[in-house]
Amino acid sequence: MDFIEIVIGSKRPEDHVTIHLTTGPDEGNMMEQRELLDSIVSATSGAGVDFSWSFDGTGSIHGREITADSGWKMVLDRGLDIFQAPIRSEGFSLSDRMQEHRLVKGFYVTYVKV
Repeated sequence: MDFIEIVIGSKRPEDHVTIHLTTGPDEGNMMEQRELLDSIVSATSGAGVDFSWSFDGTGSIHGREITADSGWKMVLDRGLDIFQAPIRSEGFSLSDRMQEHRLVKGFYVTYVKV
């Protein structure tokens, strides 16, 4: 959802963006996983983002990548899970609301022209 928020904040209001997520099923809790993914579909419908998702049926999905229609693929070693958990405090914490105030985990991104 953080990624989608960045896309929405970066695009022009008149632009329409399509995002498709292919993911592995959470065998222990597929019903909740489906409900959460469907809630993203609903949440993005009025924001100029057409979000869809599907489960990888092969059981072999491992690679984490973003492929853009601009001809670039970004290969992400840890996916989009780059942020450490926000530091919880007694009051308001900027890291709860703004990514630029969150600590990140070590990661790398490889850009490939396809």
